[in-house]
Amino acid sequence: MTQKATIAKAQVFSNSLRDALMLNLVAEYKLDGNAVDSWGGHSTGVITATPSSDCIQGTCYSFNGTNGDNINIPYDADTRPTGKITVGVWGSMVNWTASDARILSCTESGGYNFNIGTSSANVMLNIGGTYQSPFFYSTSPQTGWHYFLFTYDGRYFKVYFDGIYKSQYDAGTTTPIVYNFNNNLTIGEEAGSGAPAGTNYFTGKIDEIRIFKEAIPNSQIKEQYYAGLNRLLANGGITGEEYMERSFVLGLGN
Repeated sequence: MTQKATIAKAQVFSNSLRDALMLNLVAEYKLDGNAVDSWGGHSTGVITATPSSDCIQGTCYSFNGTNGDNINIPYDADTRPTGKITVGVWGSMVNWTASDARILSCTESGGYNFNIGTSSANVMLNIGGTYQSPFFYSTSPQTGWHYFLFTYDGRYFKVYFDGIYKSQYDAGTTTPIVYNFNNNLTIGEEAGSGAPAGTNYFTGKIDEIRIFKEAIPNSQIKEQYYAGLNRLLANGGITGEEYMERSFVLGLGN
């Protein structure tokens, strides 16, 4: 299949799923010059990070890996579902010497953490009072923009990297997510009790955060990834060759 045909096929696929996907969307932080929830009207974040270009779409924010360089979004119960949830975020890591840097965090002793380090990335989720942490990858660092996403349907906790299922945890029975201290949602740093904790700083760029009230299916996870991939191609963030390579992995390039 030609590059032009592959792109057209991906865009049709993306558009066909958009309406169904948005039915379960709770909050959307596009990070286009602000930290406003463009979908559900929930709390707006306080920004100390630096606006940046070369993003998924529009602008995004760059984080320098130091205390106080973050986006801090106040607690909102609507964005903390305890039964079913999906959270996705685009990240581009710069400093691979960091250990357990937080892309996105709403936990100090509850909720979830997106962690990225020198040779691995995972997400921690407090299920019934115990953290579980399946991996996005545990190999060499992944450079450039990538999409990190997890789902939890009340029993199965699954993680996806660039739209591809990677690993899971089975709780064995229906078990709620535990959130403690009404923690804020912190971008680029560890969340603490109502504020950033001042630890686990991220160095790189973060963009396009979405929270859903359901464990969305594989088709909709691919839609999220392809939407970002199409935008990266349009703004020159990836080459046509890289677009084709990523499309082949998900099966839209054959």
